[in-house]
Amino acid sequence: MVIFSKGRRSLTVAAIATLLVAAMHTIATFAPPPANDAGLIAMVETLRGYQRPLGLGMAPSMLDIYTALSLTMSLFLVAFAVLGLSFAGDRDASPRTLSRIAMISAGTMGALTVVYAMFRIPPPLVMIAILAILYLVAALRTLRA
Repeated sequence: MVIFSKGRRSLTVAAIATLLVAAMHTIATFAPPPANDAGLIAMVETLRGYQRPLGLGMAPSMLDIYTALSLTMSLFLVAFAVLGLSFAGDRDASPRTLSRIAMISAGTMGALTVVYAMFRIPPPLVMIAILAILYLVAALRTLRA
């Protein structure tokens, strides 16, 4: 199987890890707040009740906006993973092309790591930092293949 051949394996592993992070992120987005956290439940209800008119006759709640942005992140992660897997499985993709894709992915994940560090949000900070490292390793390994 081409996708797991030498020089492509590390990009494949990084892409599969990205799919797992996307799945965990999506599950967490729809997980109900803990029943014993009254403050969080009150905040979610406040977000659900506060609506903003944004044009086109639409007035989403702040919870709708939060959920849409959260799903955007999940879709973004899936797109990066599918892109990586598509190129890793393409027999015509050169090591240089694979390395470039992995480096772009590593840079993007690195930038997201900085964002989550700045805003002090540990779960995505840790997961995205791991992805940045995996993509950096893939960039170096695919170039040497």
